[in-house]
Amino acid sequence: MDIKLDFRNRCRARHAPTVVIFQVDDDDPEALAVAWKVIRNCAPGWHHPFVFSTEPEINVSDRYGNHLPRHAAANGMVFDLTPLVCGRRLARDRMPGKSDEIVLRNRLAHGGVDVNLYSNGLLLARKSQVGPGRQATFRFGSTLCIGVVHHQAEGRTFAPDAVLTECVDVPLRGIASADLVLELDDERGGDGPAYRFIVENVVRA
Repeated sequence: MDIKLDFRNRCRARHAPTVVIFQVDDDDPEALAVAWKVIRNCAPGWHHPFVFSTEPEINVSDRYGNHLPRHAAANGMVFDLTPLVCGRRLARDRMPGKSDEIVLRNRLAHGGVDVNLYSNGLLLARKSQVGPGRQATFRFGSTLCIGVVHHQAEGRTFAPDAVLTECVDVPLRGIASADLVLELDDERGGDGPAYRFIVENVVRA
């Protein structure tokens, strides 16, 4: 399902902050998150609409930058990467897995791969160098996180302490659309501007 979201800058800071949207993998909450969406230079009074899909795609890539085609993925699906006489094959296993997980198993005799998960064509999560006989597991909750960061590149990992604001969780379950509003937080002190996010105009699916 596609969820329509709209970032709105309602603060009057001199410089438009860089905003990051991401998800935390519950299978490994201590792992570095991937900056799924980065919004830059959205000035006060402007807005930035975008779409988040709860129906991701999965693929694998190698250390040379080669990728296999993406496959539609959903919770409960299990995928196998297997060798061919010439090349490799990524296919879904007919047997379902756990209802809250997406799993990809590396059944190659040798060679580690990166396992990539995408939402709306943007990298959402990655498990790096999954070796033969091992598997990558993705388990996301029903929330999207938003915060302010410094100099973050889209599709790259970042440490949790890189987020300058308290991250706000945006509920996804049963949501058709919502506004994500950035305001100045007058109750917080400090040398620079302090921000806060508010979720408004939530429309249920």
